[in-house]
Amino acid sequence: MTVELCYYIFLVLVGLCFCVRQIKSERLFSLLSFMLLAIYSIITRYSGFDVDMNTYSETLESSNLSVYYLKEPVYWITSRYLYKLTESPEITFIIYDLVSFILILKARKNMKLPQYFVFLYILFFPSVMGLNNVYRQYLAHSIFIYFISLTMINAGFFKKSFFILLSMLTHNVSALFTPLFFMINKKKYISISSIFVSACILLLLPFALSSKSESDTGTLNAEVYLVVIFFILIFYIASFRLRLNEMAAKFFYYFMYIIILCSASTLLMGPAQSKRVGMFALIISLIPMVIAIEHNYKQRALVRTIIFTILISPTLLFSSSLEMLLTKST
Repeated sequence: MTVELCYYIFLVLVGLCFCVRQIKSERLFSLLSFMLLAIYSIITRYSGFDVDMNTYSETLESSNLSVYYLKEPVYWITSRYLYKLTESPEITFIIYDLVSFILILKARKNMKLPQYFVFLYILFFPSVMGLNNVYRQYLAHSIFIYFISLTMINAGFFKKSFFILLSMLTHNVSALFTPLFFMINKKKYISISSIFVSACILLLLPFALSSKSESDTGTLNAEVYLVVIFFILIFYIASFRLRLNEMAAKFFYYFMYIIILCSASTLLMGPAQSKRVGMFALIISLIPMVIAIEHNYKQRALVRTIIFTILISPTLLFSSSLEMLLTKST
């Protein structure tokens, strides 16, 4: 058992503790969580690089400015300048990791989600795969989650626009999820803008990600992601006992959109691309699922613990994600 896997299991236990008990001081929770996650980042980066992380490490010294890099400049370009300052791939990645942790901590606070959400997000297998393989998508996830939190606190148009654009320019797959910009608001009904944007994205889907890397993201088929999202939707609807009003209804509409999106991507895109869409959709679905638990169950601690355990288990059960935690530096 590697140090990385041991520490991952330790964080799982920490997350389970937060399922049952909360720290009263938000500042103390944020500081403690940030320190624990920072250690996780350091252990992960100095345990050796997996799969695409080797490529990320190599490109830090590149000066290539082809269209492939310019389409997603937030990471590709800034990482090169940061690397010149640090002269270390490990430290460069750690800095990006720390920024992503700050965004998730701030997003949780904005959305007033329970404290275990931070650990559920980081330890969920799409994030584990992202930190160790599809790194730009992991960073885009974190920025997009923060963007969602801004929509839920009704932040200003330009602030929301900045962060959704930042996510898109980190990994273009974020563009497929932009209808959320128009869905989450204080209006009683779903907006025409969200319907129009959703329809446009679905119609243009065959052309989306056409030039993306074909590198795989694990042994799971894209259909598995779709099935998991469907079961989360069933849980969500059952939790609200079919009484979906206001924000609950908005997230229901978004569930329907991402299910259609994932279904279409499975049919129209290559395996690697459709998996990326599925991973992104799974990450987003954590938010309404956690909200459903907090609003509908008296025995929240028990339900949190059960759901947390179920969602974390695949990381340790599936070889594609477990192998990421078994890397040894050479």
